Amino acid sequence: MEKIQKIKTLFKKLGLTGSETDVYIYLLERGVSMSIMDIAKGLAVYRPIIYKAISLLLEKGLASTALKGKRKRYAAESPEKLRNMINGITIDVEETISDLEEIYKSPREKPLVKFLEGKNGITYVFSDIIDSLKRGDVFYRYSSSKDLERTNSYLPKDYRKKRDNKNLERYAINSQYVESKKKPSLYRNTKIVPLEFDLFDQNIVQLIYGNKVAIIDINTETSFIIENDKFADFQKKIFRLLYSKL
Repeated sequence: MEKIQKIKTLFKKLGLTGSETDVYIYLLERGVSMSIMDIAKGLAVYRPIIYKAISLLLEKGLASTALKGKRKRYAAESPEKLRNMINGITIDVEETISDLEEIYKSPREKPLVKFLEGKNGITYVFSDIIDSLKRGDVFYRYSSSKDLERTNSYLPKDYRKKRDNKNLERYAINSQYVESKKKPSLYRNTKIVPLEFDLFDQNIVQLIYGNKVAIIDINTETSFIIENDKFADFQKKIFRLLYSKL
């Protein structure tokens, strides 16, 4: 029973109706070609419902027809057809996502601003860095955190692994406290805000990556993501200027 329910759940995700699923499983279990009348009797449903389900299954390549005398009979095709169907859907999904990403990443005149609250919001920001950037890309980070352990608790579990697998290079401007707690890293370049200038302990993190600027207030667990090419480029230039002067 559990196995059948699992199959029905998959078929639903693939866009098959309940009737299509029932007819396909019924034919598959019988292993022989059957008439519409036989299927209707076996499933105890009206023939018009079977006609419609069979028509859809034939269209999807999950059923086939055969003639016995003057009567048409129907049989279930191999489940391997489902694999081909899923592969076709996967290709369509990938192509559609690529098209949607192209639209999503197209230049916008006005910045897109996202407001996020809570721990999940901060975790989302760090995940977005890994998901948005391509292998070998660079991102920039200001960290005035005075509680590095708390800041790190917001990182997704696989954050460091994904970041390092992509060889993401990062430039950071940190407080002396943050830097004293960090381990050396091949892909991290760091400058420190001198103590004589400021304690730099506001517990704020700012990240600049791709066409986005994210600001995280650890104190209130509040985050903003501003998505705009010009705004991000402007912030990158300010970061590089300050980085070069420290």
